[in-house]
Amino acid sequence: MKEISVFMKALADGLKTMAQGIESFAAKVEDIETDMQPPKREEEKEEEKEEKPSEKQADAEKETQKRGRPRKTSQKGGEVRDTSRKAMNRIYKIICSYPDGISSKELRQKTGYEPKSIHNVVYRLKQEGKIISKRKGFYVKTG
Repeated sequence: MKEISVFMKALADGLKTMAQGIESFAAKVEDIETDMQPPKREEEKEEEKEEKPSEKQADAEKETQKRGRPRKTSQKGGEVRDTSRKAMNRIYKIICSYPDGISSKELRQKTGYEPKSIHNVVYRLKQEGKIISKRKGFYVKTG
């Protein structure tokens, strides 16, 4: 019995060490991803000018300048990364400009975002009640 508890403790310690290594690896991949993002188009630059940052966003920008990458924030509190908020605004504007709806494939072509990014943004927009899904992969503004 003692051997099993010693083994389980060693296993737990090993798993903790692996988890720390994976977190470190994920942070490095995230840094590389932000460095590899394509330059912004004129439309995105205009959208940024129109949006006035809130106090939280201003703090996030200061933190970004210090660390060189976007600050992660809690999903539980309803906050999202600054870059995600811009993507949400952009995709929401595109969906609103199509009264009959738009497919995820067309969103991908118009934005240049990866399918997973579009899926995540659409999910958040549906959770906020801003859009609905007419059918799989086809989205319309509510109201």
